[in-house]
Amino acid sequence: REARGLEIAAELDAADLPPESQMSFRAVDGEPGLQLYSLEDSGARGTVQMRMSCTAWSEPFAVTGSSTMDTGAVQMLVNSSGVAAGRQSRGIEVGVAVQVARGAFHRTKIITLTPRYIIVNRLSRVIQVRQEGTAFALTVPPGADNKVVWHWPDSRKRRNLRVLPVRESSDPQQWHTGWSGAFSVDHVRDTVVMMSSQGGDAVYADVCIRKIHGSILVLI
Repeated sequence: REARGLEIAAELDAADLPPESQMSFRAVDGEPGLQLYSLEDSGARGTVQMRMSCTAWSEPFAVTGSSTMDTGAVQMLVNSSGVAAGRQSRGIEVGVAVQVARGAFHRTKIITLTPRYIIVNRLSRVIQVRQEGTAFALTVPPGADNKVVWHWPDSRKRRNLRVLPVRESSDPQQWHTGWSGAFSVDHVRDTVVMMSSQGGDAVYADVCIRKIHGSILVLI
């Protein structure tokens, strides 16, 4: 398929977030440069495609509309040469929100690109998170200032998270942690997860899931 268009260079950066949600991010493997491609075909007017240096082009998605809209997640599959062995089906997702500018610029559309999933550890200890059915685990340090970008390691498996509190030297010897049950992070809600402990008290964690201009914020 041939398509003519305009290639636009863009950077996925915390500064692109609206002021009320600006954060400092730490990506899993770093965020490669982002490219947008605007299609000029008559049947695809008002749509663009997206890719990073290590991914294939996404499916076309609309950036037009008469009011504020959350396009949601735009997924790009990582090229086989850009991932480690065993992670060939990894995907990278970007959140897209489209807003109409105000005042004299009311005919202008503001397109905000953000990391789709952001994990914040509000507990007093280090935790690990992983996708249900996969072995890859991401370590998330405690503290509200540590916002970690999350990408699903395997796009073929269920998009649920599991949480594990990391054992510390001060923990009792009989205290052994276990992974929590799996929970979905694609819907705004509040829930509680239990991380089991053999020979000790179980650890419970509140999980709050919020949407902010195309991003899903997972507060644990």
